Amino acid sequence: MRDHTFLLKILSFSSNKQAYGHEDGFSLGELTHAQVARKLELCISVMKVLEIICPGQSVPRGNILYEIQAAQVLSVRKCLSSEKCSRRLLKNKVKIALSNLKEAIGIFDVHYPLKMLGQNARQVTLVELTEWLHSL
Repeated sequence: MRDHTFLLKILSFSSNKQAYGHEDGFSLGELTHAQVARKLELCISVMKVLEIICPGQSVPRGNILYEIQAAQVLSVRKCLSSEKCSRRLLKNKVKIALSNLKEAIGIFDVHYPLKMLGQNARQVTLVELTEWLHSL
């Protein structure tokens, strides 16, 4: 258990608030396609560790899901602008991001400190992402 906790801290540092997408010069919009792919890879690694050491609907899971959906949306936008992806593939990727967002919101709703984040995500991000999906 101790090894997993250490690994989780390292992976969280690499993928979450302290790195890709939240630092000067590395804001989410400035990331390259390769950096977005790496962020997703690291977030998925964190999620796998969380499933072992902290299964269920936990705050860390909600945070990582929120980070994953943000990176997934950015990946879709980059694919769309490069015109290298089919509309069908883009729609499928947006549906997956939407599913992750909904799960994150559900977690935020039941954990008081994050309730406002959940409300904001529902009122803004969820609406925008749903509208974007329908426009693809």
